[in-house]
Amino acid sequence: MKSLPTVRCLGRVTRPACERSRLSVLTRPRHTATFSSSSSRQHDFHFHAEPSKENTLSPTDLSRLIEEHAKHPPRPLTLSTLLSFARPLTPESVLKSVGYVFTEIPRRLAMRARSLESLPFIVGMNPFIARTLQAHRRAFQFLIMHPPVKTLEENARFIEQLSELVQSHANDIPAMAKGFQECSRYLTPEQISEFLDSTIRNRIAVRLIAEQHIAISRDLARGDNDGNHLGVVDLACSPKEMIGVCGSFVSDLCEATLGASPQIVIDGDADATFA
Repeated sequence: MKSLPTVRCLGRVTRPACERSRLSVLTRPRHTATFSSSSSRQHDFHFHAEPSKENTLSPTDLSRLIEEHAKHPPRPLTLSTLLSFARPLTPESVLKSVGYVFTEIPRRLAMRARSLESLPFIVGMNPFIARTLQAHRRAFQFLIMHPPVKTLEENARFIEQLSELVQSHANDIPAMAKGFQECSRYLTPEQISEFLDSTIRNRIAVRLIAEQHIAISRDLARGDNDGNHLGVVDLACSPKEMIGVCGSFVSDLCEATLGASPQIVIDGDADATFA
């Protein structure tokens, strides 16, 4: 049985440099291939699908609903769950997927909102942290106040709003990293690292749920049946290619910030693929 590739980095970077590099990674925009000193200049993306006035909750009612949802832990997100909505891909499976979106994403948004609200007051008042909290509250309100989606026509309109909502949170991690950098005197590096790690895990889950639903909805509408993909899931993912992409990014970052980068050696079956 062939083993999946493993990675060994040949080199050494001092701990302070590693901590600076970690923060640089978190504050760097997505989908960039080279490091630039101007890359930290982020432009806010505003979510425009605001609820109508009659559907707007008072801050007190919104906080109460966030508290209630945060008490119910989200179900673990698994690959089989994501694939279940695309095997087979039917109108019924898409509408089942949208129900999963309305159930799971608000719980995860509520948990992150409560985590942000539980930060020390001086940290929560930082504009980057406060803006991220308000974005989570707006997204939560949009989803819980949205009327049920019962038809494919209603779903077609919903996924456009959902896509905009996903994009509006594209800079959450860099914004929080910047906020924590400014508030580093009030929290230990371990506390910051733990908070950002949990935030990243939560964000990955939310994006996977949302983008899988968007993808299978559009695939059904187009009649698209790509044999290698089920929604956003690549059935022939190459670890070697992923390591190459990530390794190139990290190497560029190390070269730009430290002047050197470790060599990456891939062991095992470099041609292995998996879903």
